[in-house]
Amino acid sequence: MNAASTGASSIAVLAEFEGRSLLLTGDAHPSVLTAAIKRIEPQRLDTRGKLAVDACKLPHHASKANVSRELLGALACQQYLFSTNGAHFKHPDQQAVARVIKWGGKPPELTFNYRTKFNEAWASTPLRERHGYTAVYPPSESEGIALEWE
Repeated sequence: MNAASTGASSIAVLAEFEGRSLLLTGDAHPSVLTAAIKRIEPQRLDTRGKLAVDACKLPHHASKANVSRELLGALACQQYLFSTNGAHFKHPDQQAVARVIKWGGKPPELTFNYRTKFNEAWASTPLRERHGYTAVYPPSESEGIALEWE
């Protein structure tokens, strides 16, 4: 099975609980996700026609092929989850992270489940200040991160 067919058959889930929402995108293609968002009942969208979610786990470990301006533009979200250690495909791709920073709402929060050589550049204070985003990493010497909303 090739990469195109696995992403095309991926499952995405909008999880909602106690007034919070999380979009889990799997390996879905951005065009498929964007089209699905556009089919959501209008009363579930915000006044700009965007799907408001508290957090979005980016598709395919934040591959540049799976994070598009159109997908980010369909969401009203500020917390983006990067789920990868970069070991296999060296994700997240820099282009995907830059797209989130540019089109992912203001100010976007980049939440990484690992601190690796593939994502540590985003912790740079000059970059964060210049582009107005925050970067969150797990506590030192631990893997994973817990989402806690009040």
